[in-house]
Amino acid sequence: MTDQHPGSRSAPLTSPDEVATALLTAVESLVVLWGRAHQAPGTTVSTSQLRALITIDRHRRIHLRGLAEELGAAASVTSRICDRLQTAGLIDRDVGEADRRQVILRLTREGAALLAELRERRRAGLRATLAGMAPAARASLLAGLEEYHRAAEPVAQPVAPPVAQPVAQPAAQPVAPTGHDAAPAG
Repeated sequence: MTDQHPGSRSAPLTSPDEVATALLTAVESLVVLWGRAHQAPGTTVSTSQLRALITIDRHRRIHLRGLAEELGAAASVTSRICDRLQTAGLIDRDVGEADRRQVILRLTREGAALLAELRERRRAGLRATLAGMAPAARASLLAGLEEYHRAAEPVAQPVAPPVAQPVAQPAAQPVAPTGHDAAPAG
């Protein structure tokens, strides 16, 4: 007896290797679609800068070091990317509240607007492609993507955790010396 997809026409399940090959081909076509959206007039950021913006957006606030780790880049390279993004008005750098030596990054309104515009161009490209598919094929694709996302989630966790909001610490209360803590008289 062979494993079969429910509701399929007696097609056996394919191996993870076969599906990986098909997925690779699909992802490559998505990369082309993404590239077209990114190369549209008005987009002024490099691919590295775009990756940084997307990562900052996902975390809302992230330390410079965490961004570098997530991008797989040296802190100095990441800092230069952020210099350009800040000069373009797409990100702000804040000083860490807990540690003033830390640099915390966040998107500006302009940075968020740029990402929203890019995502809408990507969405439009996807809609055009999906419109060429039969409704049943779109439903199957959606079910497969949801299952893929569920399986990939533990593997694809971000390297750098988001910046935690500082928690107010109560002021330390002075401790009255006890008999054995008191300085000797004398």
